[in-house]
Amino acid sequence: MKGLKEVIIISLLLVWRCSAGMAQEYDINPPGVVIHNAPAITHEYVGSPSIVIMPDGTYIASHDYFGKKLSDTYVYISKDHGNTWERIAELKLLTWATLFNRGEELYLIGIKPRETIGYGDFVVRKSLDYGRTWTDPKDEKSGLIRRGFYHCAPVPVVRHKGKYWRAMENMGQAWGWGPFSALMTSISCKADLLDAAQWVFSNEIKYDSSWKEGATAWLEGNAVVTPKGEVKDILRVAYNPDDLAAMVSVSADGRTMTFDPLTDFIRLPGASKKFTIRYDKKSRKYWTLSNFVLQKDRSGADNGGIRNTQVLMYSNDLKEWCIKDTLLTCGHPELYGFQYVDWQFDGEDIIFVSRTAWRDKTGNPPRQHDANYLTFHRIHDFRALKRKPAIHSSYKSHIPDQLEPFRLSQVRLLPSPFKHAQQLDAKWLLSLDPDRLLHRFHKNAGLPPKGENYGGWEEHRGGGRGLGHYMSACAMMWASTGEPEFKQRTDYVINELERCQKARGTGYIGSVEDSIWTQVGRGDIRSTGFDLNGGIVPWFILHKLFAGLYDIYIYTGNEKAKTVLVNLCDWAYRQFGNLNDEQWQKMLACEHGGMLEVLANVYSIVGDKKYLDMSHWFDHKQFFSPLSHQVDSLAGLHANTQIPKVVGLERRHQLTHSEEDKVKSHFFWETVVKNHTYCIGGNGDGEHFGPKGILSNRLSDRTAETCNTYNMLKLTKMLLAETGDTKYGDYYEKALYNHILASQNPETGMTTYYVPLVAGGKKGYSSAFETFTCCVGTGFENHARYGEAIYFKGRKNNLLVNLYIPSALTWEETGITIRQEGAYEKNGKVKFTINSSKPKKASLFFRMPYWTTAKTEVKVNGRKIDNPVIPGMYLEITGEWKKNDIIEIHFDMPVYTEPTPDNPNRLAIKYGPLVLAGKLGNKKIDPVKDIPVLIVDDKPVNEWVSRISQDSVLFRTQNIGELSDITLAPFYTLYNERYIVYFDVFDTAGWEKRKQAYRNYLREQEELKKRTVDFIQLGEMEPEREHNLRGKDTAVGELIGRKFRLSWNNGWFAFDMKVIDNTPLQLVSTYCGSDGESCSFDIYVDGRLLKTITLKAQRSEELYDMKIDIPLEYTSEKDKVSVSFQSHKEKMIGRIFGVRIVKTE
Repeated sequence: MKGLKEVIIISLLLVWRCSAGMAQEYDINPPGVVIHNAPAITHEYVGSPSIVIMPDGTYIASHDYFGKKLSDTYVYISKDHGNTWERIAELKLLTWATLFNRGEELYLIGIKPRETIGYGDFVVRKSLDYGRTWTDPKDEKSGLIRRGFYHCAPVPVVRHKGKYWRAMENMGQAWGWGPFSALMTSISCKADLLDAAQWVFSNEIKYDSSWKEGATAWLEGNAVVTPKGEVKDILRVAYNPDDLAAMVSVSADGRTMTFDPLTDFIRLPGASKKFTIRYDKKSRKYWTLSNFVLQKDRSGADNGGIRNTQVLMYSNDLKEWCIKDTLLTCGHPELYGFQYVDWQFDGEDIIFVSRTAWRDKTGNPPRQHDANYLTFHRIHDFRALKRKPAIHSSYKSHIPDQLEPFRLSQVRLLPSPFKHAQQLDAKWLLSLDPDRLLHRFHKNAGLPPKGENYGGWEEHRGGGRGLGHYMSACAMMWASTGEPEFKQRTDYVINELERCQKARGTGYIGSVEDSIWTQVGRGDIRSTGFDLNGGIVPWFILHKLFAGLYDIYIYTGNEKAKTVLVNLCDWAYRQFGNLNDEQWQKMLACEHGGMLEVLANVYSIVGDKKYLDMSHWFDHKQFFSPLSHQVDSLAGLHANTQIPKVVGLERRHQLTHSEEDKVKSHFFWETVVKNHTYCIGGNGDGEHFGPKGILSNRLSDRTAETCNTYNMLKLTKMLLAETGDTKYGDYYEKALYNHILASQNPETGMTTYYVPLVAGGKKGYSSAFETFTCCVGTGFENHARYGEAIYFKGRKNNLLVNLYIPSALTWEETGITIRQEGAYEKNGKVKFTINSSKPKKASLFFRMPYWTTAKTEVKVNGRKIDNPVIPGMYLEITGEWKKNDIIEIHFDMPVYTEPTPDNPNRLAIKYGPLVLAGKLGNKKIDPVKDIPVLIVDDKPVNEWVSRISQDSVLFRTQNIGELSDITLAPFYTLYNERYIVYFDVFDTAGWEKRKQAYRNYLREQEELKKRTVDFIQLGEMEPEREHNLRGKDTAVGELIGRKFRLSWNNGWFAFDMKVIDNTPLQLVSTYCGSDGESCSFDIYVDGRLLKTITLKAQRSEELYDMKIDIPLEYTSEKDKVSVSFQSHKEKMIGRIFGVRIVKTE
């Protein structure tokens, strides 16, 4: 590599790090120069640090106190560039003050508390002797600017267009915390700053928590001037992801502030804590110091309280922020912190003061917030970023470019688990007969079918969807592999569909009966959710054909496919164009798949706005309205009905830049991933979303429908291309490894419908020719499209490496090829070999996963990059690339845990990107006594999980398992055996209580057995035969080794049970806690109604008994009765695991 010896890693001359494991052994001297120490034992805490440089180079610093000592500000001076400091003044009743100077005049702008402490009057105090004596704000002429309950912090006073500008907040009362009202103050640079009449106040904007879910307040705003010369107030936002700031606009006269919550939130890492922004004319950049939270320290609950790291960041436009390097970091964020820094430019350096929480002679501070030091620090030569050597590297939170994925034909998979999965999928696709999938299409067109219909859903449940998925999968597989037979298959199908379309003469082709579309077209619309005029989800089925035609055109270039697609769209335009909005909204109650998306796609290839207008037919207002207000109303909704709608919104936003569509799609992704997503990346229990943030009791044998994640990855890919945010890549990786790859049987290539997360669960797979569920269709596509999100390209010679999957990339626009190799999922090692026909300058961005650590190593042509890895960021390496340049990354792959959001004691164990599941073998599982739990007693995970060998990705718990320790393996590798994904963890005392509860359970079961008159184990042949079971539309299944029976849509089953004459009896039925309101049915005894039941979801993975008293007259003079269960229309009889007749207690 040319100029390799000149490689410069962004340098920061002040960098301080300490081991995370030695909290009690840190030196009592904190990093930096100690200006003041308030011993930790006194509980007098240092607050509000500020610093200013006087004209002669003297440094003045200040701080106040909180805790036991309140409301006073202290001033310090240094005449030797910060090496030594002297306290020179104490100012009573002044808090949250900013130091600022006008030439030789020194000012403190802050708050005089109204009630000794707390919020208060806005005051200005002045010193003419470098801070030794100060004016007293007695009235409106001497610095008492405005009475009230104001709040502020040491933030900049900015000079712009002859005025000083300073942001503040109004609390409106003496006590409390938020919501604050933001305002801007200003005054002429020539005015008397102590004269209240000279100050101008803007209107106030009170924060509204409905603007952004999870964001509860704003405060401590910075007056900043944009590159266009506009004044903004950039405020810290209390938001747990810790990356949100608000940019409020201020009018030129300083009297009017405006804020649009849809457009004026910006991403700024660490912005839930106080920050200071200043503009540097020399570098023409904005700079700030921020409490960015390293991924290893993220708590999930209170990232706003984590302050143990300070990073230096810059921005060109105030909207995109890049982390230059880490300045200060240490372990134990619960104890130590460097926070509330204020800073100034000092020539080529930056100087700053920090409110530092650190061990001193009296011990540790109570917590990171309660600082006991004021410390001074210097960053030498901070503009080093301006130098551009042959190769340089930096970290960025976003990629400053418009991204798009590479075409599948530009990426070829190399040997890996993904390549293996793709090959199995390809074999399955080629084993299918297109004519059998075309059976309904030929028949509906009046043409003789060429093959018998396939079974499963193709035969019974709205058949025809399989063809569309097959078309998409074959098109993708041809693009991904170049195998000619896939192109031949797609060409054949298009020719047959064209033949069907010509035979009909209307433009319509499909498997759905014409009568349904005729009724709907004239406004006769009837739907109860999954049916439309008697047909099962006809729009959903038709969408698969639309999508298949589009994909064949996009991936194979078949122009005939485009023609057939446009003709089909035009049929729909004629057939449904006269329906009004009320009729459309009524129809949209029925699942309609990705019709919004595919019509937007047709618009993208044709350019006729008619098709874009048609996409708005599918704007489902009942679902979209809460999203537009950023309200999570997903509980109880069918998940895969909703996700494709949002995929369509984001696709339309890509084409039209609609902010309304953007708000809805971005919010939906955020709330699904944050509040509804399991550790494997999937969502939904029994196909439905549950209550927000509740997952620990929604672990069943019907979790994580694979279609859901198929569509979430489509949405995620688009959001990643739009924003360049690493969080989308992190989710994509999680879901790809732990759900999509885990959904395929690695021997047969068959796919799952659900991925069970119940303890003791086992994956069930499709058959090759007799299943054809929706998840079989998306399964066809999942393993054909692995190459689509590994790499993204920008318009400025930027390349994003998003996934670490062995592959070869041809970057045609630059003449660069990249070969990625390694066993990332096993050892974290990846190697990139870069070749270019001639030296070519480009920037390569590598996603640093959220789960990795600073121990990750990166080498360029064998030379290690020295700046530490920042998890959750992009590592940018810019260079002039030529033949055989090599980049090697060795990711540190920690073992860590991921708890459910609502129960920290129910957690998954992970290794790097992989979920580790406990191997339970194939034995029959007793859900009460055979499920292992972990007795960890608060020990860190690395003390109780160890790797068995470096040759395998197998781990084992160490002396903490109850009943025994357990072997852990990557979840995607497990098939045909039982497993546990989420473990319950206890301390010793908690486990003793659990054991006592188990003993009580055994005692109850023994007592129940003694009272039992008769019992039938439903789902098992002999017991059902002995009890004369009969029924209609009923089926059996198994959960954790126990059989059950269910029924649906007016189905029923009945059986005979022994009874005792003239004895009070009860009917005891055993149900699964995850079965909810969709289960509604009647129970009869000898034809007489006993009770109508509608189940309510309870403890998802647990079975429970429901007891019903049987009236004596139902059993009088009988020794046997018929017990029957009858489902309601469009409802189910929930899974029943057994029924008893027992004597009443």
